[in-house]
Amino acid sequence: MAKLHEGAQPLAWLLGQWESIEAKGMFPTSSSFNYTETLNITHLGQPVLNFYSETWMEGVPKHIESGFLRMNPGTTRVAYMCAQNAGIVEIEEGELDGTSVELTEPSLLRMTFAKEEGATGLKRTFRLKSDGHLEQIVFMTTPKTPFSKHLHVTYKKKDT
Repeated sequence: MAKLHEGAQPLAWLLGQWESIEAKGMFPTSSSFNYTETLNITHLGQPVLNFYSETWMEGVPKHIESGFLRMNPGTTRVAYMCAQNAGIVEIEEGELDGTSVELTEPSLLRMTFAKEEGATGLKRTFRLKSDGHLEQIVFMTTPKTPFSKHLHVTYKKKDT
């Protein structure tokens, strides 16, 4: 495997294969739900981390996100860029604080025939907890709903 690029070092705590131990979805306009998620964060020796996530509900594949995490060199600024199988492409930017990243989206694009009532804004936090588990919390807004908690996932690192 390639050596981790110096520009990606501040995000090294995210690297690995993660599996959800608890994953819940909720939103004011829908019923709460549980799901399963795998999250793989890798690198190729470049100043970015590669991000790939898959979710299932009751064994049925539901959602995929694929993209990148990148630091702005010499700063604590982080960018998250991804494409979703739901027809959304997002760029979120935010700040790294030790082993926590808080992101908000400055840019969200959707294909013309994607679900019209879907997300119009996202906020996302990744945090490494003291027990070694990774937590991701996502807030979402739609044309009819203000920012509300949408996803809360706790992952454990898969033994490799």
